[in-house]
Amino acid sequence: MYSVAEVKNLDRIRQKILIPAIFGGLAITFGYFGLAILVRDELVAFAGIHFGKFAADITPIVLILPSVAPFLAILLWAERRAKAYAIICPNCGSDQTRSTARILATLCCKNCLQQIVAGERVRKPEVFNRYARVRWRRYLVYWFWAWPALGVVMLIGYWLNPRSFEPCLHVLFVPGFTGTIAAGWAFTRTFDRRYLPQMGASAVTLAIGGILFWTAFW
Repeated sequence: MYSVAEVKNLDRIRQKILIPAIFGGLAITFGYFGLAILVRDELVAFAGIHFGKFAADITPIVLILPSVAPFLAILLWAERRAKAYAIICPNCGSDQTRSTARILATLCCKNCLQQIVAGERVRKPEVFNRYARVRWRRYLVYWFWAWPALGVVMLIGYWLNPRSFEPCLHVLFVPGFTGTIAAGWAFTRTFDRRYLPQMGASAVTLAIGGILFWTAFW
């Protein structure tokens, strides 16, 4: 059986691993975008001279596709490293790491409902569920709306002045792409349906931005 201090310490260590990895992955991704902008014209010209017009047209897309690889690789590495500090239920053997707040509130395993944290007061899961919905609603609802909102701003800007986007047309779909990946990742990790509207909105801006990006070359 865990103590409250042990659960908090394990959670703290995991956060020290995961949070820097998330920000580091984002920094590398945006750094890659900056590098791609710098070499884009030279690579397009090289592809056009040596491989033809079609190769020149698809080169900007090929440059963007690898951008998500470093982000996902760092996240997977951090997640694997953080598993060493997982909270495992001694009764059913399930991983309770992503339920730290619930464990500290109820002192029980989310899966088998047996007490796994030492303490005298055991709150019912229903009480915690109501508390969690109220506490986290604003974060779950609003956080991932930033990406589709940014995508809409980019699309409106392109509609008002298309020429201003000619040096960096990929920004039309990057916010939607990032938002879809981020919200989709959160949903696959938690299966919380409150992430779906944000993921859907990001996917729509991604589709529209991708179409505009593609048609700009034809």
